[in-house]
Amino acid sequence: MIIELQAKPGRRDDLKRALEDLIAAQGPGQDGFLGSTRYGVLGDPDVLVEIADWESAEAREAHMKEAAATGAHRCSSCWPPRSESPSSASSHDGRGVAYTYGGSMPKIVITHAVEDVERWLKGKAERAAALPGARNVTDLVAMDGSNHAAVVFDIDDPDALMAVLSSIPPEMAAQAESHGAIVPTMTAYAEA
Repeated sequence: MIIELQAKPGRRDDLKRALEDLIAAQGPGQDGFLGSTRYGVLGDPDVLVEIADWESAEAREAHMKEAAATGAHRCSSCWPPRSESPSSASSHDGRGVAYTYGGSMPKIVITHAVEDVERWLKGKAERAAALPGARNVTDLVAMDGSNHAAVVFDIDDPDALMAVLSSIPPEMAAQAESHGAIVPTMTAYAEA
């Protein structure tokens, strides 16, 4: 599950701490919750993206219903979400968490480890050009300072992308490696 959160101006670190406290208190006890990673959005200091892993869509849905009913995701550091593009819809629980879904171009997130974050960031233009049919490419780096990164983008043909990712062409792997991406650690997520 990919969640984009908009913090109140200048309060992304507060939002990150609140989210980490929530996960520490409630995550381990949630049926089907496998863990999550948070990313800051470069160029937008008030946005936080979380990628949460669940055993199944049913486990995630049960958790979301319970959280909405109990107010578990209430956060004083949150701000109403940014407006969505006309091709997508969102649900907002009134507490600062936006769940984006639908739309004509699904959102894809590819996470991976990198040798050096600064080196990886310098390859943004090449990376964006190498993703077939990608639009609105955004680089994310792990907020904990680790060498983990992600690329988020809209895609017009997710099946073609998955075909490429299932057997990465040598030239694409070489380009990713030249940016410092550790290709075997790549995981792709598609908006559900």
